[in-house]
Amino acid sequence: MISTETSKPASQPQRQPRPVYLEDPSLDKLARAVIELTAQLYISRDRERALERLLVDKGILQPGELDYYKGDTALQAQLEKEREALIEAVITRNLFED
Repeated sequence: MISTETSKPASQPQRQPRPVYLEDPSLDKLARAVIELTAQLYISRDRERALERLLVDKGILQPGELDYYKGDTALQAQLEKEREALIEAVITRNLFED
């Protein structure tokens, strides 16, 4: 019998199915989404704190000044776009795609 399966070249390992750790694969997807969100939040907070400290240390900002800054409409539109991308990365890809 001739196999109709095609195999990937040796340089491209085959993608293994994700392991299931919890009773329901949906719970695993949710856990992956929470872990991804936590990682993204940590990275963002870390960079935000470092940048704010650097700007305060250089006398460009006063301590706490960013707490009240809203930005113009262009900035608000950019932040909205980035918010949507984050939702796509964290929620859609982790909960609704395999």
